[in-house]
Amino acid sequence: IQAAGKRGINGICIRNDGKIAAAGCWDGRVRLFGVKKPRQLASLQCHSAGVQAVEFSHDGKWLASASEDTRIALWSVFQDT
Repeated sequence: IQAAGKRGINGICIRNDGKIAAAGCWDGRVRLFGVKKPRQLASLQCHSAGVQAVEFSHDGKWLASASEDTRIALWSVFQDT
């Protein structure tokens, strides 16, 4: 998985079902990728600084991201991929 830009990915997590990977990127975006069919599914923007950590909830319905901007974001994640 490669993120656009020169600095890349700060953190990565794969959902429990193994279908989606989330990457926390230096540019403040969270990018979602398909695992079985490698492609970018979404680019989520909320943070104004690099995303340092991403983590899926146990049921895979939510994704949390934490950034250098001191914010934590909670994202609702689609189920069908």
